[in-house]
Amino acid sequence: MGTPNYVKLKNAGDAIVLHCESAKVNTSGKWPTIDFMGKDAKTHQQVVVAVPQKSAERQMERIGLDLAECPGMAIGISRAASDNPEKPYWNLAVVGEVETPKRDPSRTMPEFIPGHPVQGFTPEPPPPDDADAPMDAAVPKPITGDFTDPLYLAITRFVLEDVAPMYASFDIGPTPEAIASMVATCYINANRGR
Repeated sequence: MGTPNYVKLKNAGDAIVLHCESAKVNTSGKWPTIDFMGKDAKTHQQVVVAVPQKSAERQMERIGLDLAECPGMAIGISRAASDNPEKPYWNLAVVGEVETPKRDPSRTMPEFIPGHPVQGFTPEPPPPDDADAPMDAAVPKPITGDFTDPLYLAITRFVLEDVAPMYASFDIGPTPEAIASMVATCYINANRGR
């Protein structure tokens, strides 16, 4: 993900809408701030907006928002004109809750059952017919393996619990065949050293 960009709102009229992921008090600088971290609603980049703590607390009290309630909210942070043009007012507003995208039910991950191949995938390929394996072609050997091998189970668990959800978080949702292929590739490579 990398280091987030610090967005500075200096002038009256400067504004940002932030899909807030965290809001924390930061006392490392000259003046304490509340650092709002999340994704910029326009650019979708990870950003941090540091608002002076007193101003942020005053604004949060005005809108009835607690520091712990900020994550998951779309928060508008802006500067408004004041009597001193060099010190515009800070404004905070709750724009709404950040909606999490709804997952397509057809892209759910198969259930992991130790000792069994991934659901929806048959470990042995179907027997060839004349169309996909002419008589003179070599008949592929069926896939065999010990599906109770602790290494196979560990790799399967890793793929189903760590790798597949990462794909699903981007709405890529790998198919059962792709999951089985990932497991098989890792298992074959791991067995080379056994």
